[in-house]
Amino acid sequence: MIDPATLNVTATSVGGQMYIVSAPQHELVRGEIIEGKPGGVVRFVFPEQKFSLTAELHGSRLTMHFVSDKPGEITWPVVPDQEQLKAYILPMYEGVYAPTGDADWMDHLVEQGAMDTTASLSMPFVGLDYGDKTVTYIFENMFDNRVVFERGEQGVDASVTHEFRGNWDTWEYTVVVELGDGSPITPATKYRDYLIERGEFVTMQEKIDANPRTERLLGAPHAYLWDAWVFSHMDAADWKGFCAKLIEEGESEADTLGRRIWESFNEEGREAAVQITLEQWPYKYLKSVVASQVSAYLENKIKGIANKHPRMVVLGAFCEHFEGMVRPYDQWGDGISTKLLDKFHAAGLERMNLCLGGLSGADMKPQVAKHADKLGYLFGPYDSYHSIHRPDAHPDSTWETAQFGWDLYNKGGIVREDGSMSAGFKKRGYHLSPKAARPYVEERVHTVLGRVPFNSIFVDCDAYGQFFDDYSPDHPATKQDDMLERLDRLQWLTREHGLIVGSEGGSAYAAPAIHFAHGMLTPVIGWGDPDFKDKQSPYYKGAYWPPDGPTTFTMQVPLKPKYKKFYYDPRYRLPLYQVVFHDSVIATHHWGNASMKFKGVVGTVALLEQLYNVPPLYHLNHAEFKKHRGHILNHYAFFSPLHRELALQPMTRFEWLTEDKLVQQTTFGDGTRIVANFGDDVASVDGRDLPGGGAIAVRPDFETVYYHTPRGED
Repeated sequence: MIDPATLNVTATSVGGQMYIVSAPQHELVRGEIIEGKPGGVVRFVFPEQKFSLTAELHGSRLTMHFVSDKPGEITWPVVPDQEQLKAYILPMYEGVYAPTGDADWMDHLVEQGAMDTTASLSMPFVGLDYGDKTVTYIFENMFDNRVVFERGEQGVDASVTHEFRGNWDTWEYTVVVELGDGSPITPATKYRDYLIERGEFVTMQEKIDANPRTERLLGAPHAYLWDAWVFSHMDAADWKGFCAKLIEEGESEADTLGRRIWESFNEEGREAAVQITLEQWPYKYLKSVVASQVSAYLENKIKGIANKHPRMVVLGAFCEHFEGMVRPYDQWGDGISTKLLDKFHAAGLERMNLCLGGLSGADMKPQVAKHADKLGYLFGPYDSYHSIHRPDAHPDSTWETAQFGWDLYNKGGIVREDGSMSAGFKKRGYHLSPKAARPYVEERVHTVLGRVPFNSIFVDCDAYGQFFDDYSPDHPATKQDDMLERLDRLQWLTREHGLIVGSEGGSAYAAPAIHFAHGMLTPVIGWGDPDFKDKQSPYYKGAYWPPDGPTTFTMQVPLKPKYKKFYYDPRYRLPLYQVVFHDSVIATHHWGNASMKFKGVVGTVALLEQLYNVPPLYHLNHAEFKKHRGHILNHYAFFSPLHRELALQPMTRFEWLTEDKLVQQTTFGDGTRIVANFGDDVASVDGRDLPGGGAIAVRPDFETVYYHTPRGED
């Protein structure tokens, strides 16, 4: 018998048949039982509503399978506010523990509005904590579900409504209900078991076996590298001499390289060059202005000549002309440079997963990709096939990954049910059909890899969980079709090109197809919050400028108090995603909320990363690495050796060790335990003192490793 207080359903066996009695709000008692079988299986038909229900009870698992004869909706389960319900256990990003008695959390859930089970939730389940037991609802059909929290007569009620949509061939909705013990991670362990039973779980070891380079992710911090141009502010050995020669040749009558470059400069560039010759120690801004305009000239020149190796011809001639004043071109660059990679390696960072902030940032520097591979690093571009824009869109209104040409723009957009086009990200252009885009994607990837020998790639949005029903007559698709097309192109990147593949989010459906995910440990926060964009606000996050270190990524800013509780307070976080996928997908933060973005939580974030055994995410160029070098190396010394051992193991347990939930412990497959102390007081771990802000790893042989966060940054 399953308690109606927990499920709103009582299932019991009487005379060899199973009967289901529903709570009044379900109104399923109108149905007629037409078939019952021993062993806990019964089928109901509801003639008035045009659907049937098959319920199957095996041990503590109840499976409810609804089949409709027509489009429509059904709301099940419904969870009314109950005194005995302690908290909701929800896979919102990594995982949250939302106490029903916490008014802030209940308000937050209500304010979320309808959430779906592919994007809003990273895994398609909802858990309920009843203190000594948990209940887990697993949504086998993850599409077209609305999870809603709303205010009822007594408090906040929860419900899930499934829509049977007209463009599907069949209308089915299955919910698997599991009873479990009182651990807050039990819903995640139930879901993991469910995936394994169905053969839908792919381990990291299997991914390594298929592509040995995957092993480089183990123990590797993740970082986006920022650089603006082919020639950077760091690439002149003698800036004053270089600018003096530019000016001298620019003012002469002779047709020289210096004169041609000078003639391409605008007024700002010329003024900056003159000022550099007058300064004893020219500052970075002036160098960057000149470097940007030198780069524009060189890049245009490279694109304008027909030669098998135009880059080497143009850059070689430039270095020869300004010999002694500029460095060899194979050493050029700031964030995207061999010299920064050498600094990483010399500092002891043996493994790194490095990403570009765009698609073409290394086009003029293929040597950086080769050097990264030689050092044992992963290095890849950022790409996206989510939106498509008009080819003639203003440069400020488009981005390079949304450009595919007129042919695909005219025929590849997703069409809504009413015949209108589905607006793309930020309401620009259209959402792009993955079916229509496929040949264009393959052509783009072939071209990119032909220019730069990347060994990895990050594909935005494909693992985020936003799917579309497409009513285009040329490429019709259900949300499931949309998902399968996205998964196949992610797998194609590995299958065809041997790339290590990452994507945004890392939602459960994509786990078999990707190696790493950005946006799980910390997701997008406060989307649309005007304070993040207001330069007068203390919470202004920064701009997408300058190109060699956009402040929206590199500038540290305070965090709004309301976001701290919902996204960073460890008392309300659970490693649900790690319990399911720790030994399958390497997951970390969204790039907009990287490890060191927000003042006041840097230490907390570092402890969460260590406790969950997941990599940090940084935004780096030479200046940022110099600024944060100590923090990065301190973190790496604890994280990297442990992650190399534990990344192939499941997270088996999570516990709050103190009543205030500020001392927490995770346990992994071989018995290794990691304890983090988020409080200020000293905690005792196996008789050892663990100070506030500290973590300790205890291996099966009781060997220990300590880590301490830079609490001053909090």
